[in-house]
Amino acid sequence: MEQYQYNSQSHNTQNQNGQSYISQTNNQTSLLQANETQRMLVTPKSTSQLGSTERCEPVPTQVLYNGFTKAKLNHDLPGRGWKQDSKWLLRRMFTTEELRGHSITGHHGSKKKTNSVRPPLEDKSKLRVLYDIIMEKYPGRLVTDINLVLADVVKPSAPGMAE
Repeated sequence: MEQYQYNSQSHNTQNQNGQSYISQTNNQTSLLQANETQRMLVTPKSTSQLGSTERCEPVPTQVLYNGFTKAKLNHDLPGRGWKQDSKWLLRRMFTTEELRGHSITGHHGSKKKTNSVRPPLEDKSKLRVLYDIIMEKYPGRLVTDINLVLADVVKPSAPGMAE
């Protein structure tokens, strides 16, 4: 968003009696008025203006998580309890390919059995959204609690996770 600000200017002028005085013209426009003016200038009035070379307002893009917005995920949440909802969100937000061969955090778990740690999920922003939705719906839940539940979904013995 561009901001416009105009500096004030001073002018030496004389009144009708010949006395000299300094007049100041303040052309500073408030940010709100500048934004309103800019919005009016770039919004096309008719379909014939769509092909013109004028700047158009950028359309805000919605962030999608496997094809779903955060609002859609929050709206469709089944409400069967925080554990089931956490698992449901994980399956909805991540593809099977993103989950397969990964762990939630990559810190520990499979190393005890196989002597190797699976890498963490690559898209941390999706996990952050999942945490936000669950913590809003079920106050008092901790990220560590949610991670323990989600670990059951991505472990190799879970359905569809065998490599």
